Amino acid sequence: MKGKTYYSYPILCDRKKDLSKSWYIEFYFQKTANSERKRVIIKSGKRFGMQLDGNRLKNKKQRQSYFNDLLKIISSRLNEGWDPFDTFEEVEAINCMEALDYALSLKKNVSYQTFKDYKIRINAFKKYLDRNNLSDKLICEIKRNHIHQFLNSIKNTSGKNYNNYLKVLKLIFNLLIKNEFLIKNPVKGITKLKAITKQHKVYSAELLNYILNFMKLNKKDLYLCCLLD
Repeated sequence: MKGKTYYSYPILCDRKKDLSKSWYIEFYFQKTANSERKRVIIKSGKRFGMQLDGNRLKNKKQRQSYFNDLLKIISSRLNEGWDPFDTFEEVEAINCMEALDYALSLKKNVSYQTFKDYKIRINAFKKYLDRNNLSDKLICEIKRNHIHQFLNSIKNTSGKNYNNYLKVLKLIFNLLIKNEFLIKNPVKGITKLKAITKQHKVYSAELLNYILNFMKLNKKDLYLCCLLD
């Protein structure tokens, strides 16, 4: 956390939704209470790991989503004490596939079986992204509707399987937030499915006696264990 700074609340200037003009985020910033108040205009999220130029997006909904995300990033950074006039190396935008692999690599400290489960589920998600022409997207462009569509594709397996995928995806995206690739988790807000618990089959008295007699003759140790229950 840096020292206290002073700034106005950032706003999105969308030029009355005109896509032929450049949109930008605007706010005023001063390092101390007595320093000069300067106007700041930011037109790109490149420095934050976003797509290089949101103003190249000619779809109104896509551009609005891009600048809404940029606005939230800037607001969060300012709240943390970020100085927009500091010199820094710009962060290269990261592809969603690379980001998922990176986050997965951070969980290698878990058990072999747990990591194997994570990898299987993340690879399944990556295959979904590839099948739907999303593999070239930046990680910040993967939205909740993409997660929903993927989870719906495995919804018919079981509620438990669905919930396990949801759990792993939430974990991986939280790691990306922690490592400053994202500011919000697209999995957040997606609810679990109700898992249906299968009841154990109850044997008839006749079948149970047959099994016990079989174990008494062939599996005496197991037979004695059953008697202790």
